Amino acid sequence: MDYWFLLEYEGKKLELKPQTEEGISDYRWVSKKDIIKYYPYFRKYVCEVLRYYLLEKEKSKKSE
Repeated sequence: MDYWFLLEYEGKKLELKPQTEEGISDYRWVSKKDIIKYYPYFRKYVCEVLRYYLLEKEKSKKSE
């Protein structure tokens, strides 16, 4: 079973490790430009949420 979380972090890079007691065995920080490589692994609803987020983010940048 997979769980995907969309996070945005702009702080300093930290050394992270999976929280195995929560069942997390792997994690990856992926840039917005590289996220497309992972689309084949996403469930359909994850793609829709991610697409909406990225489009809204671009709209808000243009209106600033």
